[in-house]
Amino acid sequence: MPKTSRIFDDAAPTMLVQSKDLEHLVGHLNAKELNHVLVEAGPTLGSAMLVAGLIDELIIYQAPSLLGSGKQFFSFDNPSTITNQMRLDHISTDVLDGDVPRNNL
Repeated sequence: MPKTSRIFDDAAPTMLVQSKDLEHLVGHLNAKELNHVLVEAGPTLGSAMLVAGLIDELIIYQAPSLLGSGKQFFSFDNPSTITNQMRLDHISTDVLDGDVPRNNL
């Protein structure tokens, strides 16, 4: 990420951690006494955080379109049967300028 990116401006604190070790990341965040973190993740990081028990809340933005091939939304080794499913509590659904179509999910 270029050092000139706007994410590095003074509008809000930004911490760049260059590690794939989630325990290192959590330790770094704990040392700074940070316990609310917004992570914009793809399937690899999102799945690793889910398996490690590091996700308390998912906020999912879905556009009203689907594309063919590519990585799955989540990918981990948990069984994929109804009996062993990972249950999540649905809190709310909001439509933002048409990004989540009503009655289509």
